[in-house]
Amino acid sequence: MIVHEAARTCGVGAEIAAQLAEKGLMSLLAPVQRVTGYDTIMPYFKMEMNYIPSEQRIMTAVHELMAFQE
Repeated sequence: MIVHEAARTCGVGAEIAAQLAEKGLMSLLAPVQRVTGYDTIMPYFKMEMNYIPSEQRIMTAVHELMAFQE
């Protein structure tokens, strides 16, 4: 799982996911999951907490990935 605050598209997480797919796809036990900011301009004034990955979004992704281990 890759978590970062930047936008999903063309961010550092997208590059990490691409490298994992290119070099280690056959070794992965689950698909690469990204939890990121949204593909929009980061809002100002108290709205930034709605943009960055929340604890709930991260935990949802963790549970989705753990389902592959069952």
